[in-house]
Amino acid sequence: LPDPASGAVAEHALGLLLSLATRSHLANDRSRGRVDASTSLQGVELCGSTLGVLGVGRVGLHLARIATGIGMRVVGADPDATARRAAEHVGIEMTSTDEVLHRARALAICASAAPQSPPILDLAGLGALQPGALLVNVGRPDLVDTDAAVAALRLRHLRGYAVDGTPFDRLEHADLMAEGRIVQTGHSAGWRDEVLARGAEQLARAIVAAVRQDPAARAEADGDEQVA
Repeated sequence: LPDPASGAVAEHALGLLLSLATRSHLANDRSRGRVDASTSLQGVELCGSTLGVLGVGRVGLHLARIATGIGMRVVGADPDATARRAAEHVGIEMTSTDEVLHRARALAICASAAPQSPPILDLAGLGALQPGALLVNVGRPDLVDTDAAVAALRLRHLRGYAVDGTPFDRLEHADLMAEGRIVQTGHSAGWRDEVLARGAEQLARAIVAAVRQDPAARAEADGDEQVA
């Protein structure tokens, strides 16, 4: 089936990045008395800074497009030659992973990998980021070494980390949560009205096409896909 959620996941990634930069999630907590009133809400601007994207498939490519809309420069890396060509075709600069880590003020993990694969961002990779970098992960949580991310956050090398999962413990990592330096969204990136409606329609078309053994209907179902 076509992927109905890539655009929503890309928007979610940008939303997480904006939350880390503006500390809006922490401002909400402070206004509700959930954190100390003296907690700093000072953030950073994203316009003019460089976003690195690891994985420029449907999600990563769409994120690159919308990030340029808020004035970010985007540089990407991907081992897949087809994905690299597609990104370059729309004007995204592609380079090596090491170069992306070196240049990024903010980094988005949009890659996919087989379960049990090693992290693509470990302690050394985190150390290669600029001091004060922001990190967003809308791939699997284990694509980033969580212990290494915690160490980088506590050393203040990493300014903030947002992940669409729940790798952090509310007791063990309570200090980072109270500081608003970690955000976790529990695999909600694709949970959108439009995604659910689009997915249901695509599934229904695919079932009808399969029952009818209709190649034209199958092609229409496959082609009715959000560009992302």
